[in-house]
Amino acid sequence: MKKVMETNLPQITTIIPTYQRPKMLRRAILSVLNQTYPYLQACVYDNASGDGTAEVVAELAKSDPRVRYHCHSENIGGLANFEYGISQVQTSFFSLLSDDDFLLPNFYMDAMAKLENYPEAVFCAGSTIMANENADILALSLTDCQDGIIYPPEGLLYMWEKGHPIWTTILFRSEVSRICPPARDVYAHLDAYFEMLIARAYPFYIFKKPCGVYVFHPGGYSSDLNLYNDIWHDWRVILEYFLNDKDLSEEAKKRIYHVWETNTKKYLLGYMGECLFKKEPVKVAETAMFYRQKFGSSSLLSILLFIARLGEYSNFCKWAASALFKIRKRIKGFHKGFYAQKLLHKQYKISSEDIKKLFYIT
Repeated sequence: MKKVMETNLPQITTIIPTYQRPKMLRRAILSVLNQTYPYLQACVYDNASGDGTAEVVAELAKSDPRVRYHCHSENIGGLANFEYGISQVQTSFFSLLSDDDFLLPNFYMDAMAKLENYPEAVFCAGSTIMANENADILALSLTDCQDGIIYPPEGLLYMWEKGHPIWTTILFRSEVSRICPPARDVYAHLDAYFEMLIARAYPFYIFKKPCGVYVFHPGGYSSDLNLYNDIWHDWRVILEYFLNDKDLSEEAKKRIYHVWETNTKKYLLGYMGECLFKKEPVKVAETAMFYRQKFGSSSLLSILLFIARLGEYSNFCKWAASALFKIRKRIKGFHKGFYAQKLLHKQYKISSEDIKKLFYIT
């Protein structure tokens, strides 16, 4: 790796919280150092890993002075580590990068150009490629969005109805670091809450060009969400905050509630399907009871519950239900992955091999 001379002050801080993932961390740091926009610093905040993390960062810092490192004396938790990193920002712009994800080379150059053209925008969000640990492309974010600036309060409604951008590929102006979610008990969806609070008050810019890769893997945080605590509780807290916003119109609140209710029902039914796939009929029954308490009954709920009950009495029914949901999941995943790969290749000249090369960069 070439030696980089520290001749210009950094304009962008990349915040990289980390805990016991030295190999993935190396890839994340390199994806920052390989940006075509050079005026940056990669700040690693180590949550007391106690492994080879410090050595990996030290090796990279020898070749590139833009790498900075701070190690906490004890593990302060993932959320607190992100917050600490944000509190240390002294540059005009910053981005948040998990240690298991990585950026595409032109992200900062493209995002800085957009923010220069639209000075009223407080952040710029590009598209994110979702991939698994084997570098298989699973999906692409923002596929149904249009490039452009979005003003409040439409920006908030946009995020509820179309989904919030993944913050891996968001470049923020530093003034938004003062915005902090008022509920400290939201964790799994803090990124959505943070972005929605910004969108409620400020304009932002969306562009569909792929700018980074979000990696799903067995040890990843998104692979171990708890249905009730992380999905139901978090979104309920976020919903109530905006429903209690006195300056938000009743029409906007109705739209938000409709999206929340529709998505929550979908999540609960999807979770029941996952439990059938895993041959866990008891969890299916528990989730069905929870669903009925919150929303009443539905035909699909009754069907899933009926299948689960059959599985309690027949191993064949349990096996058949699991097999059917497994096939459905694979078909759905194949369709999303195929569409994403086709779009990446046709519109952005990015192939699966290009992504794999970045996956295994050393």
